[in-house]
Amino acid sequence: MNEKKVYKVGLFGASNILDNVMGDVFSSHPNFTINGLSSNSYKKKERIADYLNCHKYSSYDELVNNDKIDVGYVSLANIDHFRIAKKLLINKIHCLVEKPLCCSVEECKELTYIANKNNLVLMETFQFQFHSQFKYINDLIKNNKLGSIRSVDVKFGFPPFQNLKDIRYQKSLNGGSFFDAGVYISKIATLLFDTSNAEVLSTISNIEGFEVDIYGSCMIKTICKNTIFGSWGFDNHYSCSLEIWFSNGRLKANRIFTSKKGYHAKIVVENKDKTFEKSFIDDQYFNMLNELYLTLSSSKKRKENYIANLKQVELMKKIFL
Repeated sequence: MNEKKVYKVGLFGASNILDNVMGDVFSSHPNFTINGLSSNSYKKKERIADYLNCHKYSSYDELVNNDKIDVGYVSLANIDHFRIAKKLLINKIHCLVEKPLCCSVEECKELTYIANKNNLVLMETFQFQFHSQFKYINDLIKNNKLGSIRSVDVKFGFPPFQNLKDIRYQKSLNGGSFFDAGVYISKIATLLFDTSNAEVLSTISNIEGFEVDIYGSCMIKTICKNTIFGSWGFDNHYSCSLEIWFSNGRLKANRIFTSKKGYHAKIVVENKDKTFEKSFIDDQYFNMLNELYLTLSSSKKRKENYIANLKQVELMKKIFL
């Protein structure tokens, strides 16, 4: 029996998601091993690298050029995603990039061209799509068990951050509520519907004292006349919900995006006179690395990712850019 390949990973950025989740997930996955970490935050780099027992690199370029990594995991400020991903792809290194992969259609097209030319993975995270609760929702829609979709309502928002210097409040780093939370609305829409010719009406709102957008909402109407209502924000009561209204029922998930390992993700389904609840326990982050592993050896999956990335950024442009 042939042994499965183990891919060497370079970590770009000492982000909270790396610190709290992805470092452990990469460490525990049998198909990946962490080669090293580079970050502009010296203290966090030292602490996280020591915890993960990996080499500390003094710069992103040193980690890119050391010829010791197969995959780069990019979890930097939004402004750096394109720049670092481009370096990796030019050096024939596969890319897994935290959302948003790109902040413009032009950036995404350029990265896609390089990735396709070099036969490389270019994958945007959005871990929720790999959770079993989302698979259940997709299957329910495809099987038409509740009839036709009448409308979709998605909300993702949370109270203000305590740290006013948080990178998500900094315009120079492409911060703001849309790039952090609003992109989940567009991702749900592209996963569930054909949004290629969608019409969009959106409102982007600011609050005095902040240089970035703080909350927003949109209505997306697809060519098949499906309607998605979305709301997001940094100055909101917490919400992380997906509600789908069907001709013969209704479905609601209250933790659609942020169900961590071990959490009981619950979906309530109403069907005519019956109401029942489904509970899902899963690890969407580990599942995402399973998908990454499969994509590394499948040109078909790589091309599917290229298409998904472009669909996402094109809808983002209609909503916000």
